[in-house]
Amino acid sequence: MRLNLQNKPIPLYLWAALISATFLLHGFSAFGLPVGIFADDFVQIALAQSLRHGRFGFLDWMHLPVTNVMPAFPAMLAAPAWLAEPHWAWLRIIPLLSAWMAIYGAWRIARASLPPTEAGLTAALVAIHPSLVQYTGAVLPDLPYVGLTAYLVWRFSERKERGPIWGLAAGAASASLMRPFGCLLALSFAFALWRREGRRGLQFLAVSMAPLGAWLLRNRLASGVASGYLSDWALQMQAKASLWEQTKNAGRIVAFLFVRSLALLDGMPAWPTAALGMGLLALACYGAWLFLRQDRGAWRLAVVGYTASLLAVYATWNVASGRYVLPLLPFALLFLFLAARDLLSGYRLPAGLALLLWSSLAFRRDAGIARRADFSAPETLSQTMEWIRTNTPESARFQAVNAAQVLVMAGRPAASPPWDSSDAATWFDRSKRDGFQYLLICPRLRPSGYSNTSVERLLTELPKWARGQGAAVQYRNDEEGTAVFRF
Repeated sequence: MRLNLQNKPIPLYLWAALISATFLLHGFSAFGLPVGIFADDFVQIALAQSLRHGRFGFLDWMHLPVTNVMPAFPAMLAAPAWLAEPHWAWLRIIPLLSAWMAIYGAWRIARASLPPTEAGLTAALVAIHPSLVQYTGAVLPDLPYVGLTAYLVWRFSERKERGPIWGLAAGAASASLMRPFGCLLALSFAFALWRREGRRGLQFLAVSMAPLGAWLLRNRLASGVASGYLSDWALQMQAKASLWEQTKNAGRIVAFLFVRSLALLDGMPAWPTAALGMGLLALACYGAWLFLRQDRGAWRLAVVGYTASLLAVYATWNVASGRYVLPLLPFALLFLFLAARDLLSGYRLPAGLALLLWSSLAFRRDAGIARRADFSAPETLSQTMEWIRTNTPESARFQAVNAAQVLVMAGRPAASPPWDSSDAATWFDRSKRDGFQYLLICPRLRPSGYSNTSVERLLTELPKWARGQGAAVQYRNDEEGTAVFRF
């Protein structure tokens, strides 16, 4: 007998209890984490503020062009940030609503492939996934992107052949400007339309990719670099000198995504983890094949193409993070569910036990996230920011790892340290050349994005270098782990 819950629907009151508990969990996580706990929160807010001044860049004295942050989310954030200022905690409503949109979209996508009860269970797996729960309060583009992606795929699935494509193209263009891999969604949609409907796919490609092309051209003209992401990717590829190194890195990334992030299994030795990762990847590929077999809809080809291309890009990246699984969640979990449903046909007990085990692992991590909630701290480093705002002149120029937070919360011009400084004298000379007057030390913070040993060394050495060059401590906060030096 096939694993099929269609004839035994889950009672309505159980669905109501599950949905209510999930909403409560998401709200508790979103409003229990202070704004700024993720390094890029204030980067997005600072760029949203800059758009109100007619430019896209940090409002400091250097006026350097920003090329490694996509513009769509700051543009989306501009009006809410203006309304919320200075109560930044209210901005957490945006990722929270985006998470719910992603869950609803995942359910609608699953409904095209599964009976109602099983589609609901697939959406529930997305809803309780710890990565989604953890980022419901992050003022970042990750969850808005996932919500937009799920919505676009759902609308694509309901589009009739030869139906309008311009709304989808506009949505795909927005996705391309929200996350760097959003272009993979646009390309996958265009390829699927081309395979099924000919030149309409080329029309879709032109409309959906034109805004991204304009953005890359702007970056090239402003800074000489089309995209900071491409520069980071090139640096990482150079670090993997041989095909063997690239293969090992791809295996490590696949194991991280499928074992630690999707299967939620931690603490296993490297080789069993790699083997299990490859097994889960094969299972997902089988599920994708089953997904494609159900009908000839162009949207199915687009979903599989997007998921495969995103995995291929991830496999070339050195850094692995829990948030990287978010764009894959609605599709990878559906593929795994379809494969398990087919392979466990006639074995309801093992299927139920596997579902129960995964859910218990998810809820265990979710409970850990909820336990860390702190509703008394709406923003990080609030005491330090208050001291800077009240004890330094408005024109004071700060050097800080969290420069965007100093810009937003303290209202002081700020920029990052000269990362390529090799010693104290070089760092001090460059700092004076660039006009820095104050240095904010935050040992607990790290810059977002790709990092390396020289960056880590600079962050470790900064307090010692500052003292060695005669910078005086103006303020220290042991509770927040910060110190302010005056050059």
